[in-house]
Amino acid sequence: MERIPSTNFTIRAGTSFRGYEGEVIGVKRIHEHPSYNPKTQNSDIAVLELITPITTKNAAKIPMASWYNFLFPWLSGTATGWGTTKEDGALVWQLRAVTVPVVNYYSCALVRIPHSKI
Repeated sequence: MERIPSTNFTIRAGTSFRGYEGEVIGVKRIHEHPSYNPKTQNSDIAVLELITPITTKNAAKIPMASWYNFLFPWLSGTATGWGTTKEDGALVWQLRAVTVPVVNYYSCALVRIPHSKI
């Protein structure tokens, strides 16, 4: 599978609006998870290395769990994005957030939907 060059990407920090305000910074390198599988979408996560540091005071720092922390099923997390909220829907202009439960890996694997990115 051909990868899109990191230089084609930018990030926008310090705003909740998708197309304006905040600080725009180029992406220097994309660090994919070493076990990422594009066919199954397993380990679909990456770290973006930026060309320059974020300098805006409006950017929020994201709390990160240590590698040795275990996420218990009764915990929840927050997912954010400007993506669509329905199939073939339009992107939203203002950042949205949703609280999602932590799902045990084995429970999640039991309900895997064939030919789906879910």
